[in-house]
Amino acid sequence: VALAPEDVAATLQALLELQSGVTFASSVPFGRERCGVLLRAAHEGAPAAEWLDSLDAVLGLGQDDVMRYDDPRRGLSRRIRIAGDRLLALRLAGGESAIASGEWLREWLADGRAVAEVRKLLLSPATQAPHGFVPAGRVVCQCFGVTEPEIVALLAEAPGAARERIAAVGERLRCGTNCGSCKPELRALADRVPPKAGRMVA
Repeated sequence: VALAPEDVAATLQALLELQSGVTFASSVPFGRERCGVLLRAAHEGAPAAEWLDSLDAVLGLGQDDVMRYDDPRRGLSRRIRIAGDRLLALRLAGGESAIASGEWLREWLADGRAVAEVRKLLLSPATQAPHGFVPAGRVVCQCFGVTEPEIVALLAEAPGAARERIAAVGERLRCGTNCGSCKPELRALADRVPPKAGRMVA
């Protein structure tokens, strides 16, 4: 869900209160240009309808203007809300197909892309991204939506020891400056990507 910055904390708290209803749930803020919250959840079976209704209420997906898709036989459902020509919130529930299509939809929402060209795909359970869509890459820092290609590009341009280059990533992209869970992967990437030539590395 895309949010005003001042609404992120309250939404995270509301999602935290829903975590006991499923086997696993993780909610994190995202974005640098556009703020929001990403929830990933898993359960032994389909989550209870009441739990999904509560989730939809938190995400602002209970209104009449929300696009809906339900396939009870396959256990798939979607809720999508659009404001103007941009995705405002979405919720996908189901198996691997929901997860696969969720990746490109997440990027579409976080980037604030216009939905005109993909409108007919929004309620489709298709797993393939729209033709011509280039994914930003695997997200390493969930807090700020920073991808591996962004980090690698900056590490390759930064001189100095690994510690200095990681600091440069944090300063430019904010990666590793919030919850810290991505720091081990940042260190691994810094060890893997050679530093910019021209300066002694300790």
